[in-house]
Amino acid sequence: MRCLAWNCRGLENLHTWRELVEIIQAKDPSVVFLAEMLTDDARLAFVQRSMSFDHRWIVPRVGRGRGLVLYWKATINLKVEGVDRNYIDAVIDKDTENEWRLTGFYGEPEIARHHEAWTILRALNSQSIKPWLCYGHFNEILRQDEKLGGASRPYNQMQQFREVMDECGFMDLGFEGSKYTWSKHFKNGGSI
Repeated sequence: MRCLAWNCRGLENLHTWRELVEIIQAKDPSVVFLAEMLTDDARLAFVQRSMSFDHRWIVPRVGRGRGLVLYWKATINLKVEGVDRNYIDAVIDKDTENEWRLTGFYGEPEIARHHEAWTILRALNSQSIKPWLCYGHFNEILRQDEKLGGASRPYNQMQQFREVMDECGFMDLGFEGSKYTWSKHFKNGGSI
């Protein structure tokens, strides 16, 4: 099964929608998590139909920001267990020997609120011992070389993220494509 997560920064833009459709066609995921979709339910339904997904779960945007959506195909036995403005938490193959958790996560964009996202991750981690894939956009980096330009990220800020990653037993799965997915406000691509 393939899962895709993307911080799309708005599906109202026709270019973004086309790029999403191209990624879906190329990667053929069974589950797609989108963060910062910045659109309404009618547009999300249109996107769902155009990508041939059978189901969706939405955490509505707040004002002009945020918003999460999880799409999945009917062939996937997925049950949404919990939602918040930062995540959609689901179980795949519930009550079978192959049961596992899938969490689409969007971290706090404001640095002063990162600790809130780390508290949420710790709470999610404590809920279950089943295998867990938590993916999405954490709005933080693990190392300075993950960032190009601008001010250096404070060590303590990255260390807090590394600590929550360790506590939750997360591994960085890496990526394919451009090392830096954003440059001067333009997307360069990249996926895990």
